[in-house]
Amino acid sequence: MKNKAAISVIVAIYNTAGYLGECLDSIIHQTYTDLEIILVDDGSTDESGNICDYYAAKDSRITVIHQINKGMVAARKAGLRAANGEYISFIDSDDFIEKDMYEKVITAIGDYEEVDCVVFGLQEVYTDYIVSKRNNIASGYYKEEQLHTMYSGIFCNGSFFEWGILPNWVTKVVRREVLLKSQYLNSEERVVYGEDAVGTLHVLSQAGNLLVLDICPYHYRQNNYINGLDTISVSQSDIRYLYAAVTAIIKAHWDYELFAKQVKLYLWFVILLRQYEKTMSEDYGYLFPFRGVKKASNVILYGAGQFGITMYKYIVKTGFCKLVSWVDKNAGQRDKRQLPVIRPDNLNQIECDYILITILNEEIAREIYDSLIEKQIDGNKIIWIDKQLLLQEDLPKWLEEN
Repeated sequence: MKNKAAISVIVAIYNTAGYLGECLDSIIHQTYTDLEIILVDDGSTDESGNICDYYAAKDSRITVIHQINKGMVAARKAGLRAANGEYISFIDSDDFIEKDMYEKVITAIGDYEEVDCVVFGLQEVYTDYIVSKRNNIASGYYKEEQLHTMYSGIFCNGSFFEWGILPNWVTKVVRREVLLKSQYLNSEERVVYGEDAVGTLHVLSQAGNLLVLDICPYHYRQNNYINGLDTISVSQSDIRYLYAAVTAIIKAHWDYELFAKQVKLYLWFVILLRQYEKTMSEDYGYLFPFRGVKKASNVILYGAGQFGITMYKYIVKTGFCKLVSWVDKNAGQRDKRQLPVIRPDNLNQIECDYILITILNEEIAREIYDSLIEKQIDGNKIIWIDKQLLLQEDLPKWLEEN
């Protein structure tokens, strides 16, 4: 049996040969070296398995597990069962980390008598730009009543839609005893979308304290975007499994009412982003979730992110409204999608009934609203997603189906 390391780094791998070398190099060359590195080759059909064996042959800290393909959740569990470190860190095999990430984490842990979970930020790496994402709670050490107070904003910190704590497994280093004490190893493996959020709940159900660091040392490669288009496919069943898992964990460990509003907003966020067309119906009588936008209205869409694309396709397909224009301030810069999007420079000269801000982030939507007001555009024409409307509306009935 290997000596117990401070951190067990678990890398679940499936057909990422093109990125795996960079990922593993970033781990084995960490300035903090007391690591156990567990590579779980989840039935890869490319060279990933051979790359794992190559690295294991040159670094004694590496253990390789080859298994038939079972999916990301099962692969992470296999790594956890084999781990011996005091702490657990999950890394995705197409990502990479800054060379001093674990040194910063271990140094921060050393300032406290006990740390059950460390959370930090990440950098989303796109083809030609990077976006830093941080937790929407202040850095510091939380325990007891402070931790309990934080629960009211884990999923949604009050704005639609901003996480309180980033859900990503890769932004956490968790005490192994805490993770084993939770029900993560027994969790539903059909949860393939939102699995990280479910894992976060499992951790928090057992963690007695939380250390939040204001750093972004993890580089999260956005390989699900091809020419700027999100290619993730999410079914209604995927969302049902997620909803069932989230509610089951919360009801088992907390007062559900503490989480009810933020869970509802989280599910609406997922549905609007991933299953909008199958959720909308003539029953609303307006362009949900933009209250007041009636049929045949002349509208401008502001925002060409994934939800903006969804709304554009819906309007073109159904003819619910007349689309006058579609604008985004990044049109012609980062945009390689060849979509009919223009910059909003002359927006105040275009006649319309409404400008719909199709951004699933309330803070950014408000910034856009302010910029439009500065252009002397009538504020009554500008509509963004109404959070209170989403809280009032019942979630789709299909979420409860077996």
